[in-house]
Amino acid sequence: METLSVDSAVWYVEAGLNYSLAKAWIEHNDEAVDSLTVMVPSSDGMVTDAATSDAFNALYAQLAGVEQAGVKHLALVDVVAKATGDELEFTTRYTMGSGYEKVLDTNYPSWISLNWWTGSGNCNCSVGPSSVCADKKIQARVRSAIMVPMQPGEYFTNVEPWNVNWGGETSVPDKYVDAFSFHNPQNVPGHSNQDFPIYLCGGGDCSPCMDASDLTFHTQGTYDVMMFIRTNHCPTKQAITLTVDGDLILSEEGTLFHFCEYAYGIKQSGPTE
Repeated sequence: METLSVDSAVWYVEAGLNYSLAKAWIEHNDEAVDSLTVMVPSSDGMVTDAATSDAFNALYAQLAGVEQAGVKHLALVDVVAKATGDELEFTTRYTMGSGYEKVLDTNYPSWISLNWWTGSGNCNCSVGPSSVCADKKIQARVRSAIMVPMQPGEYFTNVEPWNVNWGGETSVPDKYVDAFSFHNPQNVPGHSNQDFPIYLCGGGDCSPCMDASDLTFHTQGTYDVMMFIRTNHCPTKQAITLTVDGDLILSEEGTLFHFCEYAYGIKQSGPTE
């Protein structure tokens, strides 16, 4: 039956709820605010430890069910208290975070020009040396856009890889998609390598360098293909990561291309047993 001042009671309840339920570290784009209220007995501006604990437990029980995994989470809790007669009213304003998709950065400086891929040496076709070729630049941009926040105790299950390559027939059981099945109807003049969202450049006069327009187009295209596969073949799973690699077919008049492998899974949390 020890007593606390109202300010102290509010501090303990708020700190306890934020510590035990809120996930302030998860990045999100959208927020919504709601509130809850509980009443406990008080006297002369003081409240007992037991009443403070009752307030915490009542608010905890209600807030523990607001999270929807992968949809929204409890981001922040703010508690205020107001004395009303012989009772203390704890009002909790809580913030729900949602919208976890990051913006895909497809902007490249006008001067940039990167080799589609090279086994070694300089990847830059414009000014200054670069060890990063177009395939890994695109890979890094898309990975940044899909990165899933992870904490200790969280892990993925039901992981499935999907391969997108050239020259084979699409096979859903084998999780293989023919890159030729994705076609760009715009056929941008002067950019034959933009006929498909995944990079392909054929013919003996094909340049191995990708300019800003090419990089923008294929960064968006690589992302769009990843999301097409998710939507149509594994909609209950998240896009986890991807690999983009450049290659060359010498027998096809120096055909240059990228191939992609995407991975999807379901994020879990808690003990494995």
